[in-house]
Amino acid sequence: MNIDSSDRLSDVVDPDYVALRDAVGWCGWDRFTRYLVHGADREKFLQAYCTNDVVRLEPGQGCEAFVPNGQGKAIGFVNLFRESDRIVLETTPDQGPTLVNHLDRYLLRSDVRFEDDAPRVRRMMVAGPAAREWLSGQLPGGPLPEALPSSRGLQWRGQTLWVARLRWLLPDCYLIAVDLEHATSWFDHLRDSGIRECNAAAVECCRIESGTPWFGSDITPDNLPQELGIDDRAISFKKGCYLGQETIARIDALGHVNWMFRMFQFQSDGLPPVPFELTSQGKRVARITSTTWSPRLAAPLGLGYVRRGHHADGTTLECPEATAKVLTRIL
Repeated sequence: MNIDSSDRLSDVVDPDYVALRDAVGWCGWDRFTRYLVHGADREKFLQAYCTNDVVRLEPGQGCEAFVPNGQGKAIGFVNLFRESDRIVLETTPDQGPTLVNHLDRYLLRSDVRFEDDAPRVRRMMVAGPAAREWLSGQLPGGPLPEALPSSRGLQWRGQTLWVARLRWLLPDCYLIAVDLEHATSWFDHLRDSGIRECNAAAVECCRIESGTPWFGSDITPDNLPQELGIDDRAISFKKGCYLGQETIARIDALGHVNWMFRMFQFQSDGLPPVPFELTSQGKRVARITSTTWSPRLAAPLGLGYVRRGHHADGTTLECPEATAKVLTRIL
């Protein structure tokens, strides 16, 4: 994204952004990847091919996980939700064929089946500090999911909506899936309810301000899972063997990776298109993978990776168009 004055949400702050950060807003989510994992061996199979402990999950519970290759590199980053008779896999757009083709190679005689559920449902995201209160008023049949991540089915006018709480946007974010036959009435209700339908630019801005990495832009198969700095919630070091575990366990034993995922605040009116590099004393020490104009900072904000030794909060780096300050916190 090349940031210029026409992209600045701060010139006239986008009301969609304000809704997501200060109140509640919603947006469509249909283009994102959604698969259902069926079969008697589903938990045991995923346990062997992702970084987190799927077997420990109870129905309604979820986890974040990397899907590594044999070299321990991340070929996927997913949210998994365990239900009584299936596991729901949610991730960023266009990841389904890559993940399923990879996992299919290892099925052998396992009783596991992957179903692309995206064409069968409509999905939307509801987010913002008032999101929980608003949704509780619309879906009074039971409490919303609380843990991050977790999911449950909730009733609306006699229909079951699948509701999941995740970390995609802060401070509170819910993903809702409704069967196609009931989607029109739910979307009409959503539009008539008075909460704001938000544009993609505002969602992207809030994602970057939340420090959320997207697979396909911020995470690619060149990345090691530990570079993201979310070991505590996406990697289990106690569950036993899985594909790529040897490399991931070796990194844990050594204690560090060379590149670390961070936010970057820029002192500039414009930035080059991503990806681009930052330097320190003429040496390449960071690469930027996502950028936006941040109304909270009144400055460009980016996500990317910085070399160890240059990762401390407040470290100043350069590129031809700007200087950048490393941030170790989310906004």
